[in-house]
Amino acid sequence: MYKDANEFSLYIEGLKEEKAFDTYTETIVWFYTNETDHEMTEIAKMLNSKIIGCIENEASAAGLLKDTPGVRLM
Repeated sequence: MYKDANEFSLYIEGLKEEKAFDTYTETIVWFYTNETDHEMTEIAKMLNSKIIGCIENEASAAGLLKDTPGVRLM
């Protein structure tokens, strides 16, 4: 399947572009629903820090995260 987090994250970035999703969150939910039988927690562990940061920014912009300076999701 994927050798490491960077290879998987490159796939997610390509999927985001190919499907014209607005966010990484949409892309990962689509991947989870349509292309894998992995649990969401397993998918989260396969993401690199760049995409995790993008997801944190998306969630923050949508008001889904409390503002806790210096705390990261993963």
